[in-house]
Amino acid sequence: MNTWEALYQVLKKRFQGKPVWSTDAMKLADMIRLNEDYPSVVVRKAESAVSQINKKTSLNVLLDVARPRNGKAILTFSKMDSSSTADS
Repeated sequence: MNTWEALYQVLKKRFQGKPVWSTDAMKLADMIRLNEDYPSVVVRKAESAVSQINKKTSLNVLLDVARPRNGKAILTFSKMDSSSTADS
């Protein structure tokens, strides 16, 4: 399973009943079976996966990344209405 497909499956479950979900980058890596040691790599892969999800599925997702300190990243995924997404 591709990274974007694994993230898509997680997001479908997490978005049930709520439009926003936040998680630590390394926790996300465990959930989607990314074998990465650094949050920065997980963030790059999550950004790429979100781009693919937005292109290949009807789910429109916005990703916001907060870096509260060195070596830590919090990813916040927001489910967007089709009319709310901007063309990139």
